[in-house]
Amino acid sequence: FAVRLPLGLDGGLGFLVAGTRRPGFPSKTEQAILGAAASRATIALQHALLAAMQEQIANIPRDKDAMLRQLVDSIAAEVTLSTPDGEIVVVNKTCLERTGRPSAGHSDWATSNLLHPDDLPRVKAEWARALAAEDQYRVEVRSLCADGVYRWVNSHGFPIREADGQIFRWCTLHLDIDDRKRAEEALKVSEQARAASERSLNQLISVMPGLVWSADPDGSAVFV
Repeated sequence: FAVRLPLGLDGGLGFLVAGTRRPGFPSKTEQAILGAAASRATIALQHALLAAMQEQIANIPRDKDAMLRQLVDSIAAEVTLSTPDGEIVVVNKTCLERTGRPSAGHSDWATSNLLHPDDLPRVKAEWARALAAEDQYRVEVRSLCADGVYRWVNSHGFPIREADGQIFRWCTLHLDIDDRKRAEEALKVSEQARAASERSLNQLISVMPGLVWSADPDGSAVFV
């Protein structure tokens, strides 16, 4: 019995495979744990991809804007480029395909429905902080997809600098983490349900007029 979980949107970064001879695998709890593990692996791959991308960008002459556009289009992940003051000017093909809107439809993210309205104030504040500090930023936000559904995305951006230290562009990598969010929530609900069940069982046993005990599968007593 095996399960395959995608790393990134539609497995764009690969797959995590887990298997066992035990029937019924995976249980709901195991599925949630594996989902969270897959999402954490995706984040680790994102960091590696971002580091590689930073190195590649550092070697591109700043007067070769077309080369920069070509590079971000070749990356199997969502990437946007912004001007020093934060205006999005380049959206790569992968990002355009997920959102289903033209490049110009990303420039007005602060006033459109591209980002979930509940997340917008937090994203604006973090973006403003990064611009003022000229520092990297990372934010988790729900972004609208072409199918009309909001999915969680981890956006990690960094400034691209000229030789004199001035910012030439902001480069942001957007990675789909919706599966991780759902897995973490499912695991949380599962743990809460189990804790509530154990409390109810313990309360019931406590009022029974007799000796009652329970044990783990290996026979170790866990409640008397």
